Amino acid sequence: MNTFLKTISLRAGLYRCYGVVGADTPAAGGAESSLLLIPKVSAQSAEVVATFLSTTRDYAQLTVAVPTVLLNIHSEQAVIQVISVSESVESALTLKIDPVSLRESTPAVVPPAKPAEPVPADATQLLIHRSGVGDASQLADLPLVSGKYKTAVEGFSLSLGSALATAGLRVEYKVLALNGTESAWTTHPQFCGTRGRHLPLVGMAARLVGEKAALYRCEYQLAFVSGQISPVGKSGMPLRSARPGDPIADIRIAVSPLAAPAKATGSKLAQSASPKVAQPQAAAAPVGKTAKPGQAAKPGKVGVSAAPPKRPAKKK
Repeated sequence: MNTFLKTISLRAGLYRCYGVVGADTPAAGGAESSLLLIPKVSAQSAEVVATFLSTTRDYAQLTVAVPTVLLNIHSEQAVIQVISVSESVESALTLKIDPVSLRESTPAVVPPAKPAEPVPADATQLLIHRSGVGDASQLADLPLVSGKYKTAVEGFSLSLGSALATAGLRVEYKVLALNGTESAWTTHPQFCGTRGRHLPLVGMAARLVGEKAALYRCEYQLAFVSGQISPVGKSGMPLRSARPGDPIADIRIAVSPLAAPAKATGSKLAQSASPKVAQPQAAAAPVGKTAKPGQAAKPGKVGVSAAPPKRPAKKK
């Protein structure tokens, strides 16, 4: 078994890496021949400087079965270690690297979507297309986990749950691709982005529109291939990674109704809190006099009897 190690230096950008034998011909019968590509991390910093868009690992292995991988360099310059393993010198693979022009269409075969876990029918779902993986459905409001996905998102669509769909709510979203192309606003459940072009997304925004928009909130968040997680976005605010060219790895969109304002109730507590207004009453009749029914009597002077007592008669 022959083993050969070398290092190469690449500037920031997207590259297609593949292995050939001899005069640019694939290895025939060389199942044991492979090229192992490992990004070299600086001793001073543990930051990710390069990622492979078609694999979930932090390295790539080129073989006859896997002849091509896409390499995205985040930093200004990155060093890649290349380890060649082969049965003989004649069957060894030679590494070829071509820069990818993202402004050109590069159709590719999209593998069939993997069977997704069962998702409740009344739940809001995301259909996400990842490079080299295909389409996969997931709950739209799942919490994001840094480093969970290492493959880039190329496009997605949103499907509202039954409760939100019947409310007549409209959600719009737009994306920004790695080549600087910005899509138009797309209304759910339409797909936004690309499939099979190896064109990663690096930015996204979402918003609520229509008569029902004021009754709901829409919050969204992004996880990136580098491991970074964006802040929560609202009301069409665009989200991107702090690192230029950092592809989106996962998306979270949460749509929920706003809390209804408290309404006044006819409870006893509310009634007891309201002040009572005293009703006017008829004045009391002066002492010795009786007021006629339905008529108030004239009040007497304070300290003076209304009817002084009679003197007893003198005896003759």
